[in-house]
Amino acid sequence: MTVPAPRSAPGCQPAPSAPVGNYLTSQFRPGISPDGQYVVLPRAVLERLPRRLQHLVVDVLNAVHAQMPVETTPVYRVGPSAWFEIDGLDEERLQEAGIIVEFEADGELVYRDLRTGHCLTEDERHLCVLLDTPDPLSQGVPERC
Repeated sequence: MTVPAPRSAPGCQPAPSAPVGNYLTSQFRPGISPDGQYVVLPRAVLERLPRRLQHLVVDVLNAVHAQMPVETTPVYRVGPSAWFEIDGLDEERLQEAGIIVEFEADGELVYRDLRTGHCLTEDERHLCVLLDTPDPLSQGVPERC
């Protein structure tokens, strides 16, 4: 006897095998790291949710934390960031990105990666880097020590 393959309800897509992974990597979404490996849930946004949803979030967080071994879980440093084109940054922001601007012996202005010493090409100067930015969501959220 053969067992029929499970079917979806008419008009429904089959359930993905990794729904969280699929969601995190399917498209850009606020609060998801560029590589799709981490999710940040801003407290100010969560606290604006209806109470019922806040309780659901707490239940999900409790389930997640129950899966994380306390003694080996690192402390994650999280902060608001935004993408900036290298060519449009001032000297201070370039240093934040690990890039310096200097003049070569022939007087040519070059952008140099501080970590590798590599001189950025014209095309590379149009790439974007992720830098700290003020957080418009954190107003009124108490600091932790």
